[in-house]
Amino acid sequence: MKLSPIPIILDYAFIILILLATGLFQLVIMEHVFEIAKTMQTEDDSIGTLLSQQESLDIHVKAVFRYTAGFIITIYLLWSLFQGMIWALLSKVGKAKKFWNYMGKFFALNILWAFAFWTIIFYSTRLLMYANAYQAPLISKELAIILASIGFFFLGYFAYLSYKFSQKKTLKETLRLTFVKSVEMRYLKDYTKNTLIGAGGMIAIVLLGRLTAMFYVLLLLYPLFAYHRRIEFLKV
Repeated sequence: MKLSPIPIILDYAFIILILLATGLFQLVIMEHVFEIAKTMQTEDDSIGTLLSQQESLDIHVKAVFRYTAGFIITIYLLWSLFQGMIWALLSKVGKAKKFWNYMGKFFALNILWAFAFWTIIFYSTRLLMYANAYQAPLISKELAIILASIGFFFLGYFAYLSYKFSQKKTLKETLRLTFVKSVEMRYLKDYTKNTLIGAGGMIAIVLLGRLTAMFYVLLLLYPLFAYHRRIEFLKV
């Protein structure tokens, strides 16, 4: 079976841009976080200093929120644009009008999945804060992490299915099929295989260190994931 190299080229371009965006936003955000920490460590409690501290804190806190929001929007746009093009190519949507209709559905689907993603982040963070605040909490830190991991796993699963079914369906029909077909073991098995490949990358980061793991993931694991995803897509 002949497979076009364009999707995997787009995949690599996506990863490089994500890494660049993450590094740039992280650098700027951490600068403001350090300034917040430095301001709060000031011991001078005179009125003038306190007012100056409050003004400085307001500026840096707003900057952190602003750049964090910018980072979230950037990741959403990069993901929707590049992954949308990749899935459109795999779907063989054909003419320009169908291509842009598909991209519109892809962007719309990702608004839903992004909202679900940050909802899981919000509640899992609260559970972790609760677990750390009490000596004998009802939900342990380990259980909170397990619950969050399960939530992310199934969120990824629903997103994966929605991408598979959206090429010839309306947005409403895509979502209906996503949840109806989610109980079929063949789809869960395919997604689990891809997830295990991704888990291999996470383990590599822990065991090998960031730079070595990045080389390992980009050159070995990611091509395997991309190729496997393209083959499984043909089984819709």
